[in-house]
Amino acid sequence: MSSRLFQEIRERRGLAYSVYSFISSYTDTGMFGAYVAVDPGNAVEAADVIIKELSRIKEHAVCSGELKDAIEYSKGCLLLASESTDNQMFRQAQNEIHFGRFVPLDEVLSDIESVKAEDILTLARNLFDPDNLAITILGPVSGENQFKNLLAI
Repeated sequence: MSSRLFQEIRERRGLAYSVYSFISSYTDTGMFGAYVAVDPGNAVEAADVIIKELSRIKEHAVCSGELKDAIEYSKGCLLLASESTDNQMFRQAQNEIHFGRFVPLDEVLSDIESVKAEDILTLARNLFDPDNLAITILGPVSGENQFKNLLAI
């Protein structure tokens, strides 16, 4: 609930109840996405907020407090997930497929802790290249041209 998108779209502007970002990662490709369910009348504003947040994270390094919180959150999620036998087996299978070896939790935790603000900035600049962005809109929204200009971050 403390994510940038959640705070700006739901808490500050009251545009949506459901808002989140997600990733799908593979060895040679992947996708970062942001989801928001809004009234059609709020679609342009919500999409604009998402694009502005993507632009902000690729232009300005995250502050140390936000980075620390994200690192601790990521470590906590990983450790909680490791309590499930299903997740342990899934993780072992992914390790074997992607790395050809078992990667100990301590190694993953260490890698998470080593992330620096400049690493995120570099990744964001590569990931949020305007040529790689797309928008999908489901529902009764008119005026599609309003959305085309949003992706030019």
